[in-house]
Amino acid sequence: MDFATGPLGTLLPKLAKLLQDEYKLHKGARKGIEFLSSELEAMHAAKRAARRAAKDLGPGCQGAVLRHWRTSLTPSWWTSRGS
Repeated sequence: MDFATGPLGTLLPKLAKLLQDEYKLHKGARKGIEFLSSELEAMHAAKRAARRAAKDLGPGCQGAVLRHWRTSLTPSWWTSRGS
């Protein structure tokens, strides 16, 4: 019986470690998804506010307001990624 259970003694701790690492990976992904979701919701709300402001200013100002909104909300890491 020792011959059959011997390899399991070293395999089980390795499998347990693998499962723990996989769980941590999924937990981290969930946090990242929640962060991105909240960022997108905030951007969407800001975009709606910018559109309302542009509409109040008149048709000639809409493009300028939306360009300003886009550049002010674009994170610095995004604009510097091509450098």
